[in-house]
Amino acid sequence: MMISDVKGKYAEELIRYLLRQIIFSKPIYPKLSKEEKLFLMGLLSKSEKELIHGLRSAIVLLTSKSKFILLIDDFNLFDQLASDLLLEIIPLFQVNNIKIVMTESSEHNFLSARINNIKEITLGPFTEDELLSFLRRVTAPIFLKRQLRI
Repeated sequence: MMISDVKGKYAEELIRYLLRQIIFSKPIYPKLSKEEKLFLMGLLSKSEKELIHGLRSAIVLLTSKSKFILLIDDFNLFDQLASDLLLEIIPLFQVNNIKIVMTESSEHNFLSARINNIKEITLGPFTEDELLSFLRRVTAPIFLKRQLRI
């Protein structure tokens, strides 16, 4: 599940967005019982205080249905409220064995340093040799490789 473009969302909106992304995902929604769907839909329609209070039980329920990877894109570009809220929620996923992949812009301070149990991986562009090798492995034989200089 991918979480991105949450700039300007209030805490309540962000929680609802996060829960909707997970609830209605292909690995989760079909595995929910009718009662569980009713509980989660009810939670989404509650007040901010009730929503925050029920968040822990919703995450436990959702993570028990399927193991998934939560991708949070451009985490250090989120506004302060969104990043602080996600920093509070991330441990709930971690203790329920959900992997989180987080991307951050190298042009800003990294916020991921505030998260426990992380593994940092720095990605860079392919070199020309790596790109050519990759294209050789993944392109079909009928693909016009001369145009790609392979």
